[in-house]
Amino acid sequence: MVEIYMQKQGWKYQIIEDTGSGMNYKKPGLLKLIDLLLDRKISHIVIPHKDRLLRFGFELIEYIAKKMDTEIVVLNQGKERNSAQELTDDLIAIITVFSGRLYGSRSNKSKKIIEESKRLLKGDGADEQIEENDSDGFNQIE
Repeated sequence: MVEIYMQKQGWKYQIIEDTGSGMNYKKPGLLKLIDLLLDRKISHIVIPHKDRLLRFGFELIEYIAKKMDTEIVVLNQGKERNSAQELTDDLIAIITVFSGRLYGSRSNKSKKIIEESKRLLKGDGADEQIEENDSDGFNQIE
């Protein structure tokens, strides 16, 4: 949809895609976009939905774009949401991000435990125990 719009406008374009949370400010595509903005190398940013750029902080990117004479075009504006709807959507986004982080940290712990168990079963350092603080501050023996 974005590509078709830009072709119809006759603009030269580059598609920048990112995956991940709309709350992650270290995504390679976002950082590349900011670099292009600051170097004044783009005249338009075209996005399908406002929250596809960033869940929180869109206004900051919008401000920088305006200062760099770059127009942001949002193709699907959608209907206006009231403040309660916006707050609900924001809370759901925050819960989603933190749930993903929690699940990811548990997954990494499980992988470490499995790897250590395999190492111990093979006999590599079977007498050795490693004590480590986990993220909750409790000591765990692996």
